[in-house]
Parts: sequence; C-alpha cells; structure tokens
Amino acid sequence: MDYRQLLEKLIDEYLEQYKEKQARVDQLQANKAMYENLNELLQSGHDNVVANKMIISFLITTLYSDDIYLDSFYKSITNYDSNKKSFREVRKKIYSDYNELLTELENLSLQIFRSRFMISSANRAKLSFRYNVAINDDKYDISNIKRIISYFEMSGRISPKDELMLINEIENYNRRVNINSTSVAERVYAGELYNEIPNIINAGFQSGEKIEVSRSRKPALDKFAKEIYDYIYYVDNDEIADVLASYRDFDLEDNEYNYIINEVLEYFIKDLLTLYNLLLDKDVYSVRRERNEVIKSYYDALDKYLSLKKYYDEVSTFEDEPNDVVTEEIDNSSNKIIIFSHSENTAKAKIISDMKDVPYEYYEKVKELITKFKNGTISNKEVKSIGSNKNRSEYIELKYDQIRIVIKKMKNDIYVIKGIFVKKSDNNMGMYNNFINRPTPDISTMSKLELELMIADETLRELDTLTTEKSRKGKR
Repeated sequence: MDYRQLLEKLIDEYLEQYKEKQARVDQLQANKAMYENLNELLQSGHDNVVANKMIISFLITTLYSDDIYLDSFYKSITNYDSNKKSFREVRKKIYSDYNELLTELENLSLQIFRSRFMISSANRAKLSFRYNVAINDDKYDISNIKRIISYFEMSGRISPKDELMLINEIENYNRRVNINSTSVAERVYAGELYNEIPNIINAGFQSGEKIEVSRSRKPALDKFAKEIYDYIYYVDNDEIADVLASYRDFDLEDNEYNYIINEVLEYFIKDLLTLYNLLLDKDVYSVRRERNEVIKSYYDALDKYLSLKKYYDEVSTFEDEPNDVVTEEIDNSSNKIIIFSHSENTAKAKIISDMKDVPYEYYEKVKELITKFKNGTISNKEVKSIGSNKNRSEYIELKYDQIRIVIKKMKNDIYVIKGIFVKKSDNNMGMYNNFINRPTPDISTMSKLELELMIADETLRELDTLTTEKSRKGKR
C-alpha cells in the first residue's frame, strides 16, 4: 500500500467532512430562523394562527420533507374548538424538533471551532505534499496530522496497523524531503528508521480473519494479556515460552489463547513505536547519551517482541502432513453431535459464508461428507488428522479431492465444524490457522448446548437449500 497516497487521501476526506459540517451548520442556521418564526406564529393565538395559516403551511412544508406535520396542523385547527389538545400536541412536537436542532447546531459549531487548527494544519500539509517541501511544525502541523490519522482509526476508516504506518509516514516525511542536505550517515539512519517500523508492524499484526472471543470472557483475557506484558519485561527471553504456556492451565480455547498472545504482541508494537518516535526526535538524536539509552530500550523491546512472535508462530501454526496420513482411530459411532462455529453476535455459521468459495459441483459431496461423519459411515480415505502439533490433536478434516472440512472434537461425542475451504498450494496453512482462531461455541450448560443444536439444525437446512440450488448450476 502507498501510505503517502493514503495519507493525502485521508487529509482530503477530513477537509471534505469539515466542509460538509459547515454546509450543515449553514442549513441549520436557516432552519433555526424558520423555526423561530413558526413557533412565534403558533404561540400567537388561534385567530392569528388561522389568519397566517398559509405562512405557517409554507414554513412547515419547507422544514419537513413529508406531509405528516402539515396534515396534522390543518386537522388540529379545523377541529380546534372540539379538540384543543390536538393543536397543542402539534405545537409541542414542532418546538421539540426546534430544540433538537439547537442541540445539533451547538454541537456542530463547537466541533468546527475546535478543529479549526487541525484544518489549517491539513491545508498547509497539502501544500507541503504538493511542492515536496518540509512541513513547518512551528504551528504543530505534524501533531495535528497525527490527530487526524487517529480520528480515522477510531472511526473505523483505517485499521490500527494503517494508523501506525501512517504515523511512520508523517514522522519521516521531513527527514526524507531534506535528505539531500544531510550527511551520508544521516541518510542511512533515516532509511533504516523509515523501513524498520513497517517491517515490525507487518510481522506483528495478525493476518487473515480477526480473532473473535466471547464478550463475557474478553475482560479476563485482556487482563491476562496485561499481566503477561508487565511480567515478561523482567524475565529472560528464553523464559517467555514457559510464562505463556502456564496460561494454558486456564482451559482456554485456541482462539482465546492466540488472542492473548496477539494482544501482548500489540503492547510491544506500541512500545516500539513510542521508542521509535523518540529516535526521530531531533533533541534526542543530537544528544549521544540519550540516543544510546533509547536505542538500547528499543532493541530490548524488539528482542522481547521477536521471542513472542516466534512462540506465537510455533503454537498457532499447523504442520502440514502428507495426504496419506489418516486418523488412527475413526469414531464410527452413529450418535455424534455436530455443531458449527459462528460469531457471538450472529447465528450464521461460518461454513455458510465459506461455501461461496466452493465450486458448485462439490456441494452435494460436502453434504454427504458431513452426513457420513455424523452417522459413522465415513471411510479412512475421507478423514485425516491435521498436523503433528501436540496442541492440535483434537483437530481432524474431512476431505474429498481439494475440499477440506475442518472439525474440532469438543467433549464426549460433540464436534464443532470450524469451516470449509478449497485446498490450494498457497493457502493451506493460512486457512487452517484461520479456522483455529474461529470461535468455539459455548456448550457449558444444557441450555447453551440446546441453543447450539438449534443453530446447527438451521445451518444443515441452509446447506440443504444451497446444495439443491447450486448443485443444479454445477451440473450445467
């Protein structure tokens, strides 16, 4: 991704949003004047209301896009003598809308006032980018551009990774545009700094699907992550794996355990970014002792980060096995219970969205594999263990040609289908790892199990429908 281009695009978006807010304020100011005129007329007494009903009608029609208020107004003045309450209700509702307008106008005006310095900085930065000259930070332009970047991250427009990469871009902009006037050593140092953080960030942020965890368990998982982060700063790097492994005793699901490690990794990425920014500070850079202290802290944090990343890669990755390796003992019981992985906020099973990447001609076979596994008639050739990692012994896959259905055994005869994919040489391990990090349904109580069984029944019905609809297309 071209982060310089993205940065300029976000600045343009921010300026455009500012213009839209200004236009909205102008419209609200005009509406405010009309509301004040309308309210004054509605408060002037019945006779004056009737006398000015054309003006009132015009104001209502202009302020409201539908006829509800206008119809209610005419009805209320027509039946005024018999139902004065109806007129008062119309007047009260219009006055309430006026107060809502005042609140919105006040909030928007305050936003515009508070962002005026950021707007000025954005405009100056645009000129700097256009003419490829250094940004003058005497008016806090770089700090304000960082705030704009953070605004887009908090609003969900960009990812946390993008935010860090964009901060790296703005931090290094002046150093790079002035590079011709610096020494060779400074140019080398600038290049190393500019490339170091992208390399670390790209290595640290999880790829593939986001790791989902239960909202009820997330606070405890976040607490574990903070505990680990605080503790491993004070242990040797070769002890980090033991510290992390000790949290397996809490009977965590795979996605929960990987979530914790990812959170710790992100703590260290933020530390590295903070130290990295200090290295860019010209005051720190010019004082050798301070610079050396920051560099030492930076590489201490980097060592911890790399040890964490190595451990995460080891425990979260499947080791691919030859296709002729099969499960030693297949559970051929005919009373297996099948449930499906799904997000906490939806009953839609992950396998349903996976099916869109499966060729139509395989749909009937997918249904057949699940049915045969469930009733205990599946053959050795259609099932195998996945990987040799000792933490993955509960995972198996159903297979036919390039189709792979990944399943995890939970307890007793209960199995959860994590997902399905079409096996390719360049996506095998990535897909397996994504499936590890998918949620495992909570079946800790009978009522929760019953709910998952209902979801499973609906999922199987949906698979039946998909098979009927898509298989026909696959045979054309």
